[in-house]
Amino acid sequence: MDKRYVFGYAITGAACLALGAAVGVASSTEASPKPSPTVTQTVTAPTATPTVSTQPVSVPTSKGEWTPQEWASAFKVFTAKQGTAQQKAAVGHVVKIKGIDGNEDDWEVNDDIKIFMDLKGEDYAYTSQAELILDALTDWQESRDGDVLVEVYNANGSNQGSDYM
Repeated sequence: MDKRYVFGYAITGAACLALGAAVGVASSTEASPKPSPTVTQTVTAPTATPTVSTQPVSVPTSKGEWTPQEWASAFKVFTAKQGTAQQKAAVGHVVKIKGIDGNEDDWEVNDDIKIFMDLKGEDYAYTSQAELILDALTDWQESRDGDVLVEVYNANGSNQGSDYM
């Protein structure tokens, strides 16, 4: 083999190696790993999302028997102050609460408590909202007489969930 060829192969190999190193360094700065964005998961209502009213809901001031709508208003006021964002959204759909007598200072339960929502749908279409409503209710009122059954109904009258408080 001629020495000229060996020398040519050596120079060509060195040039290729230098070129490969230069391309590798250049591409490594462009392809440096970037932090991935933080992914959060949000839970929303299946069909309708409640709108938060800009007007405050007032608590009934009477000391007599509250109506089911007054109980719902007082429940909404409490949840607006103390509840989580998900609880506030779910309780925003409550239109009346039946089965509680008296007022917020002096209340008692005659039988089971029934909570009615304005959401329409199939049986168990709003179970997640019902669970949030039940959680918020146990934060707001606590039974003095032991376990009381609390049921949540949609606007069609279908039971969406129940629990004991």
